[in-house]
Amino acid sequence: MDLAYIEDHKSMISSIAMIIIGIIILICPSLTVQAIGTILGLIVLLVAAIFLIFAITQIIESPVVGVISFIVSLIGLYFSWLLIFDLGFVTAIFSLLLYLIGIVLLFIGAFNLVTTRYYAPFSMLGISGIIFGILFLISAIFIRTPNVIAVILGIWLIISGI
Repeated sequence: MDLAYIEDHKSMISSIAMIIIGIIILICPSLTVQAIGTILGLIVLLVAAIFLIFAITQIIESPVVGVISFIVSLIGLYFSWLLIFDLGFVTAIFSLLLYLIGIVLLFIGAFNLVTTRYYAPFSMLGISGIIFGILFLISAIFIRTPNVIAVILGIWLIISGI
């Protein structure tokens, strides 16, 4: 198979996936926020379980490492519980991450504009990255509702997928 064909196929699949995910986020933003919180909670729970197993296996060989791993697993269990069942905690995490997401989108947009200047005359992904990076930073300053953030993310995904 031709390498260019494979790259075009991957690009088309990722574009379609971005558009579909963006539409799902726009249709039900609060459910999306809850789903993201639950998924993150389950990931943290899995990591906490791994640390707990590690703590049990290490307690005899190295008590200090075992105790530290046990404490980390308890902290992980607590945060996983909060992520899964407390929407207010998920909102607080989103509020903190807004600044990071905005800065990352600005960097992605600027990098895409600089690199595509040599390959293509126009980059929708670069421009939308900068615009939505600014929107995320503005929403981080003024808006504390995760539904609005989810809508902005959904619109960005749809525009970037096109």
